[in-house]
Amino acid sequence: MKQILVYFAIIAAFQIFCSTADSTTPPYDSHAVQDETIYISREQLDWFDAKDDCNKNGLTFLSIKSAEDNAAIHEIIKDQKEEVMIGGYRYGGEQTWRWDADKSNLTYTNWSNGEPKDSNEEGKVYCIFLKPTDGQWKSKWCAEIATFLCQK
Repeated sequence: MKQILVYFAIIAAFQIFCSTADSTTPPYDSHAVQDETIYISREQLDWFDAKDDCNKNGLTFLSIKSAEDNAAIHEIIKDQKEEVMIGGYRYGGEQTWRWDADKSNLTYTNWSNGEPKDSNEEGKVYCIFLKPTDGQWKSKWCAEIATFLCQK
């Protein structure tokens, strides 16, 4: 009888461990930057799903508001193989780029040569992607999937 109780206790402990590990494993790798924590996703999503993913985890899509912030973020992404998405966007037909986190207009930019692309196709939303090679920004259609950055 004692062996059976020990067996059930081990199984119960294992089930609790497995369910807890799955529910608390964050979908991001975290990096301390100045007074914030930056989270880089472990999966690729389009901009809209990435925004929702940040929000459902109590985070906001990353905003970069200074050259110092951009340099710090570049340090985090410089080993990525592909461009990384952040929280800047513009609706087709508009000229104003905004940050999703607070809906403010961009006051700092770090566009690559020839960017942002001058596409005014109505109904499309364009987003900001960071190049890991130099931290400069590119504009792309938000339906493209990529690794993304959140902040807290």
